[in-house]
Amino acid sequence: MAEAETTVPGRNFYVHLAGKTNDAHHDFVKKLKDVGQTEVQSPEESDYLLVFCPIASRVGTDISEAMDNMPGDKPAILVVMHHTFSPDHVVAPSMGQVNNPNVLLTVDCLFYERNLLKCNRNDIAWHEVQKFLGINPSQVMTRFTDPI
Repeated sequence: MAEAETTVPGRNFYVHLAGKTNDAHHDFVKKLKDVGQTEVQSPEESDYLLVFCPIASRVGTDISEAMDNMPGDKPAILVVMHHTFSPDHVVAPSMGQVNNPNVLLTVDCLFYERNLLKCNRNDIAWHEVQKFLGINPSQVMTRFTDPI
């Protein structure tokens, strides 16, 4: 769920990895590119940050570390990545753990090894990101789990 009913200006995003994603974040990045967003090579070139935070120990601790090491002072989308083999795994929303005013949206995703899982949780996260970026879901694939 969005913390604020705002959107980021512009289409350029910078990917910041706050831990080891096993490259599972590439699925999410590709989806963003497919809807007209552009990945740039430095935070300075970006309109917003796309921060991937895989949970390695405790949700609060890992998110806090990710926020402490976030580059620049740009608006950010935080993608909290929970490692599990179960597409039915239930996670508490992570947005309550975020205390950085630059993070305008926090979503939770499930991944296993090198891939995001095909599950409702990831579909919800993708829909929230599309809505936040002002992308009309009727113009694109509406579910994250649709084929890339």
